[in-house]
Amino acid sequence: MPNLIGVVLKDRATPTPIDHTFNPYGVENGVATLVENTGVPIGNPRLTMSQNRNNNTGRHKTIVKFAIPVMGQVVVNGVAQDTVLRTAYADLTFNWDVASTALERKRLIQHIADLCTTGPTKDSILVDLEGFW
Repeated sequence: MPNLIGVVLKDRATPTPIDHTFNPYGVENGVATLVENTGVPIGNPRLTMSQNRNNNTGRHKTIVKFAIPVMGQVVVNGVAQDTVLRTAYADLTFNWDVASTALERKRLIQHIADLCTTGPTKDSILVDLEGFW
């Protein structure tokens, strides 16, 4: 079982990607939470990860989730207050057969990583929110 340690993830900001450090926040009911400290707790981007095994099928299920809030201020009765304007979410669920090999798992993970890199079709769907025709 791995130790929960911080991870550094790059964004796709141009021209220079920015590193975002997600530090351990805790583990509850088998779900590890890491946060990027923004100074305003309700605005902290969150990364959660969990791993479990289905007793009936033997399959391993790995779940990775992101919640990335966008902060702003609202003025109520003349007082500015930090608030979450919107949040971007991503949920990745991996189901691994009990007979899968490390190489098979690495290949699928690399496919997911490559899907998230820049490219015309990938950007049209993931960034520009276009549908297929």
